[in-house]
Amino acid sequence: MTSMTTTGKATTVEQGVKLIRHIHATAIDLPEFMDRIEVLTTDPRLTREILETAKSRGIIDVNSDNTVVFQRAMRDPRLNSITHKEGEYTCKRCGSSLVNGYFIGEQNEIGPFGPECVRKLTDVTLKQPAEG
Repeated sequence: MTSMTTTGKATTVEQGVKLIRHIHATAIDLPEFMDRIEVLTTDPRLTREILETAKSRGIIDVNSDNTVVFQRAMRDPRLNSITHKEGEYTCKRCGSSLVNGYFIGEQNEIGPFGPECVRKLTDVTLKQPAEG
């Protein structure tokens, strides 16, 4: 088994931080937080690095009761974009087949996800695309 390259690891950490900056909740418990990060990696060391990077940048705090608190001031409005694309996709979170994929972010977007999974990840309810 080969190890992840430094570049691949750094990219995953940055995608994790991007995902965290898209979460619209005020606070969630640590297991739920980790469930969201597992969309990107199930490696415990990499998950911990994503958590620690977000903490060091002031994006989140972890309370003594293992509640992850999101710092509203650290949300960049430009990072709140969730885009819709038509096509044949498989949801990155649940594995469902999709004809409408949702992607988080602008550059190095994360996805595709179905509307329910993107809501579970970001706490944002999406308007369904108009049928045409």
